[in-house]
Amino acid sequence: MIKKLLAYSKREAAAATSLSVRSLDYLIERGRLRAVKVGRRVLIPSRELERLVEQGTSRAFAETGGNREAESSPAVHDHKS
Repeated sequence: MIKKLLAYSKREAAAATSLSVRSLDYLIERGRLRAVKVGRRVLIPSRELERLVEQGTSRAFAETGGNREAESSPAVHDHKS
């Protein structure tokens, strides 16, 4: 049984959605995916991932010429403890 979390780290969210961390960074930077900062951690609520998968991102990736490996935001980084 897979345990559903309330929120996922960017690495966990990338694995759950089969997207790269860089793609998630791009979507967060563009305001198409909401992330919250808790202490030094950046977390993505599970409902945001569900919305992303249900609605898709064709418009977001069309803006980058279909490049799913868009550059990551310099303002948002994973911090390992």
